[in-house]
Parts: sequence; C-alpha cells; structure tokens
Amino acid sequence: MASNPPDAFRRVLRWRTVEATAIALAALMLFTLLPAPTAGASGTRPLDPASAMPLELRSAVSPAPYRSSAAEGVSLAANRTPCTANASITGEGSTIVGSLMDQWADALPGSVNYDATGSPSGITAISTKIVDFGASEIPLDQTQRLAAPGLLTIPEAASAVVPIDNLPGVPKLNFNGSVLAQIYDGQVTSWNSPTIQQLNPGVSLPSTTIVPVYRSGASGTTFVFSSFLTSTNAYWATHYGKNVGWPSGLPGVASSGDGGVLTTVAATAYAIGYVDLPFSFNSSVQAGSVENPAGKFVAATVASVQSAVNGSKTKFPTAGGSWYNTSILNSPGRGDYPISDLTYLLVYKNLSSAYPGYSRARAQTLTDFLDYVVTTGQSFTAGAEFAELPSVLVRFDTKAIDSILYDGHKVGVCTGFSVRFTEKGLASGTEWSVRLGGVSLSATGTAINFTEPNGTYAYTVGAVSGYTSNPSNGSLTVHGKKVTIAIKFQRSASVGRFMVAPAPESGSKTSGSVPPQAPPDGVRPAPTGSLGSP
Repeated sequence: MASNPPDAFRRVLRWRTVEATAIALAALMLFTLLPAPTAGASGTRPLDPASAMPLELRSAVSPAPYRSSAAEGVSLAANRTPCTANASITGEGSTIVGSLMDQWADALPGSVNYDATGSPSGITAISTKIVDFGASEIPLDQTQRLAAPGLLTIPEAASAVVPIDNLPGVPKLNFNGSVLAQIYDGQVTSWNSPTIQQLNPGVSLPSTTIVPVYRSGASGTTFVFSSFLTSTNAYWATHYGKNVGWPSGLPGVASSGDGGVLTTVAATAYAIGYVDLPFSFNSSVQAGSVENPAGKFVAATVASVQSAVNGSKTKFPTAGGSWYNTSILNSPGRGDYPISDLTYLLVYKNLSSAYPGYSRARAQTLTDFLDYVVTTGQSFTAGAEFAELPSVLVRFDTKAIDSILYDGHKVGVCTGFSVRFTEKGLASGTEWSVRLGGVSLSATGTAINFTEPNGTYAYTVGAVSGYTSNPSNGSLTVHGKKVTIAIKFQRSASVGRFMVAPAPESGSKTSGSVPPQAPPDGVRPAPTGSLGSP
C-alpha cells in the first residue's frame, strides 16, 4: 500500500535517527493543517493486493486525520480461512436434478458447473475422476464400488416416479405395483381388464389395447420404477428384477428421457408411461394414484413424497457403505406416496489422493457446496418439485461431509470467522471503524465502530448478513493505552453451515457468479483463480 504523509512521518519517528527529529516535527505541524475526510465517507483506500492484512482501521469522523493502520502500530489478525475459498468445481449426472442443481449453483460463490447427462453418465464421470462430484438416482452396485474405491454416497433430495396415461374421457386412475408390473410384462393388455377395473370401481374403462411406453437406454427413472415393480410383484422380481435399462423382449414403445416418454404418451391414445415427478404435472396426460402399504391410493405430490421420506423406516448404511439395496419405496404411512426415491451425490472421501494436483481451494469449495446442498439449499427443493431431506438424513450427510479429507486432514466446512485486533495510542474522543477488506458488512461497509470517551472503549458491531456476532457490543477499559477486541461471527440458523465468501474490492462479475440480492443472504464474490487438475 502506498504511504501517505502521516505514514511516512510515523516511520520517520520510529526508524530514523535523532538527527531527523526536527524534520519530522515540521512535517507533523504541516499535516495537522490539512483537511480531514468527511464523516462516513465511503472513499477509503482499497487494500493493497500484496498486503496480508485482512482488516483496515479507518478514521470515521473529523477532525481526526486519516491514519493508516500500520502507522498506528495496530496488530491485526483474522481467522477467515477457509471462508474465502472461491474455486470452480464440476459435476455430472441425473437429469431430474438439473434444475435444482442450477439453483444451488447460482446461490453460491465460485463456479459450480453441472452437466445433466443422466445418472449412469454421472456414475461413469465420477468413477473415472473427470468431475468433482456425480449425481444419481441409482446407488452404486458392488462392481461399481470396487472399481471406484473411496466414493461416498450422500443423499441430496427426495423425488418420485409416477405412472402417467392418456385415456380420453376417463378420469384419473388408481394403480398398484402388481397391476403395473402385469401391464409392463404383457400379462394385462386391455384397459378394461378385471385387475384394473377392480382398482377403479364405477369407472367406465375402454376395451382398447394398452400401449406401454418405457425409457430407452440406461436410466435412473427406470431403476426406481423397476425396483418398485420388483418389490410388489413376485413374477417381475423373479424374471426381470430391478434394472438400469429396460428388460428386453417386453412389449411397448421406447422413448428417450422423461420428456420423450411424456411426449409419446401425450401423443398416443391409450398409452401408459412412467416419468419423474416434475414431468407428471403436465396437463396433456393424467397422473395415476398408486396404492401404498397402508392400502391407500395416493397421488404423487411434493407433500406425499415428503411424508414418505419423513416416515421411512429404512436403516441407512454409512456413506462409504453399499446403498444398492437401500430405498424409501413403500413407506408405511397412510399419506405416503409409495414410489418415492432418493437422489444422491457421489464424492471421493480423500480428495488429494483421488485427484493428483487437486487444490486446497477447490477442496474447500466442493465441501462447502455439498454442505450447502444438504442444509440451506434444501429450501429450494419444493419449488423444483422435490421433497426436503428429513433431519436424520441431514445429520447423516453433514457427518459424511465432515469426514472428507485433503492432504490427510479433514477439509471441514467453514462456519464463520473471527476478528481480533489490538489498538494503542488513539487520542481521546476519536471515533474509529474496522472494516474487513472487500466485504460489505453493513450498509456503510463498517464492521466494528468504537469510541474512546473518558478512557473506556465502547464498541458496536455492524450487521453481517447471515451471521451473528459474539459479542455484538461492549466496552473495554484501556489499560496502558492498549486494548484488544476479539469478535466471532458465526452462521445464523437460516444459513445452515455455509459461509458466504467475501466479495472482491472491485471488479466485474463473471459467469457463475451471483448478484448480491440472490439467495442465500450475503455478498457474492466473482470466481477467480486457476484450478488444480482433477
């Protein structure tokens, strides 16, 4: 930081010999005649990029002259690492979580790039280590776990698979798992079959042939749907079981993706298909209700999926264990939708071991992102037609995320920061402010205001969006004209465990950044810096 006249003067006092004293005193007399900065002005000098000091001391009112913190002998320290992590990370996988992932990514500092290519592709991408995280509706099977040791499975949200149909003039129908299995394996071929009629008394069903529509290629949606059929129909379980790809030799029409199935069913009279929950609300098709273990026919909604995930009696394995046979299908509650499922994040536990050259900042950004997803980010789920994780799974997830390692040590999730500084030699009656470099902590950019009337420092702490300060105000008696203040900023409950990283002092936003008003509360930084290779 360039020196101004008072900086130079104080250095003269401190470091020059006695012969320079007269010159220094003359400089001081000249300096006191200079006008002071206007009270509350925002024109404080930007931090020197080369300076390691995260705080600056500023005079806030006249007639006190502007003084640099170094000239006043202020000792400043702040433990803000790893809160400033601002790297770029990439993910790939499940198409159904694509819109939700976009919202999570947009709410965070740094750059989170997600490619919605499908659950199987997400598993391949994370297994071959070309992305930082994968996303999938399909848990890893034993072969995949052995091929990619060290992967953690972290539930991220709950969704559902829904039967949809196109029967002109017929109201919404009821189904159960056994009947759906018989429709898809070709045992039930007409809509007025007694097995369907029995579930829909009083409904006039056509005698036309059923046209089953299924997903082409590998699909997380097919995995969930075939898992449900396996759990409810013995013949299907014996002959087909749960599959990522649709069993060959069965009747029907193949379509690509949820959108393809929806379009085919909507365009084909008397067709039936299965799609993920957000696609089931399309007015061109009807979504059927499905019988649950309590004997109730329940429509798929965010509320009924939320009921299912909250009421699930599933015993979950460890994050590093096998999840292939774990599901929330057939939850027992009366209002539980029975084809509810979890979606998962896949991430390596030991990042520096999995990715040679991986950077510490990237590890922190990834860990903070994962933690945000399973805590504060859950507030976005309902708007994207997902259900939130229950508290038991949030605790499970945060424990797993806390176990992630970099260079042999836990990365940890940034939960706040602390500010500690020592001041000495201030003139009585002078008001000062402390500002965290680059962070707008309140409307005026002020973090801590303090005054020293009558030998006692009184201070108040400005608002930091999303954080509570401890203490928020107080006073300290000056001992030997020296006072130390230490203040902790900790996350508020509404922000989960995620620390909003500081914004740069200046500069324009780039792709992947979010304006200050975007959720969650806080200041948004622009993504900067180079990345370690995955």
